[in-house]
Amino acid sequence: MAVAGDRLVVVCSGSNEVQTFTVGADGRLAPRERAGELFRTGMNPYGVAVTRDGARAYVAERLGERVTVLDLDAGPGTERRILVGDESGGPFPATDAEIGEAINFVTAPFTVDGDQTCEHCHRDGGNLAKPVAMPLQADTVWGVRMQMAYRGAADTRPWFFESSMAESNFFPVINEFARKENFCCEQLDPLIWPAYPSVTDCLADPQRDGCNHVLDCEHDPPPECAERRYGSKHLTRNAHFRAAARALFGRDRTFGDALYQEVVADDGSVRREGIALDFDGVTRALGLFLLQEPRLLPNPNAALDLPAARRGRQIYESAETGCNTCHPLPVTAVSTTYNPLGLPLRFPAVVTPRQNPVTGANADLVNPLFIGTFPDTQQDAAGVYFGVPQLRGIWDRASRFLHDGRARSLREALATPGHPALAPGEIGYNETYGMPDTHGATSHLSADDLEDLIAFLLTL
Repeated sequence: MAVAGDRLVVVCSGSNEVQTFTVGADGRLAPRERAGELFRTGMNPYGVAVTRDGARAYVAERLGERVTVLDLDAGPGTERRILVGDESGGPFPATDAEIGEAINFVTAPFTVDGDQTCEHCHRDGGNLAKPVAMPLQADTVWGVRMQMAYRGAADTRPWFFESSMAESNFFPVINEFARKENFCCEQLDPLIWPAYPSVTDCLADPQRDGCNHVLDCEHDPPPECAERRYGSKHLTRNAHFRAAARALFGRDRTFGDALYQEVVADDGSVRREGIALDFDGVTRALGLFLLQEPRLLPNPNAALDLPAARRGRQIYESAETGCNTCHPLPVTAVSTTYNPLGLPLRFPAVVTPRQNPVTGANADLVNPLFIGTFPDTQQDAAGVYFGVPQLRGIWDRASRFLHDGRARSLREALATPGHPALAPGEIGYNETYGMPDTHGATSHLSADDLEDLIAFLLTL
């Protein structure tokens, strides 16, 4: 955002919009434009500068190659964009992976409320210092998960702490952006569809009253759909996604360079064409982006070559401590593409599960819908199994560690209860039901040894 005089300019990077406000003498803000009538910019605006007189704003795009010039006095509709980069390969997005990148950063058009993005929880490919309740956990009050950073995650699949998500399945996340209940012809609205026959009844008797709406809702929706004052104006979720893609990209299919389908012509020839950017297509584009684009940031700690880090590496690689067994270098994760010791992809919990303080039940469990969505999930009477997350890039992650963010420092994540390295007020979480050293053997380490180990981890 930027301020000039009594004018505040706010960039909405997740929707390619800019809104301005008048700042009152008492600090209160009065919007100068309303939702739906805001300034429009190029792809993923990220920075703004305003002239001293407050007449113009210059908005830089993070993903595009242009600067958008806003005439703040004339208002929306007078925007112009100036090329400052290289568009010889075409304007962004120019590839299927770039479509996925755009969806990741400019997700708002695909959401029903127009105000959510993947970036909300995965800032610049990292994560937030805040565990959140996930919709498919068994205990939606006390069961929480941290968000996983996606930088450098291409070779750490399957994803999620449960090590169960492939790059082609983001259903729980994207479903929350645009649930089917918001689209009339998905026939889930409890205020409309109980008055109509079921699909099964209509297939048995298509002439039954109301079955024309049930069997062909997209072309013949019931009148109640137009009267709804909630949800989406689009009748189906796929129609909503394709309309958002057209508005954002000027197309509702991928380019076909990586995401394509083969079509057989009448003469027998085969051609490739891009896939539709519906719910499934958006999911696949996001997965392609995560596999091809995000890289780990350059680590300044690695360039220091500190003696503490060298000592910490020896501790990390020692058989006595066992860090390198489950987090083998250099990937520091066990995945489908990197598993030098042939370990299982998932393990029982290595720290005491989070518990519901009222019932004492295991709050880490996932519900049957999660298991149905991600069939590779392992859960039994002992609890849910977890994968081995990567440690690379941990130096720039949010300071909340373990699957539920209970550890507020690497010391808390590594140390056993009462370890001498713990600072006042810190808790060592390296135990399971009172048994220490279940998350690597660290109880024998001195306080200095543990600090050396942490120094090494911060170089990864």
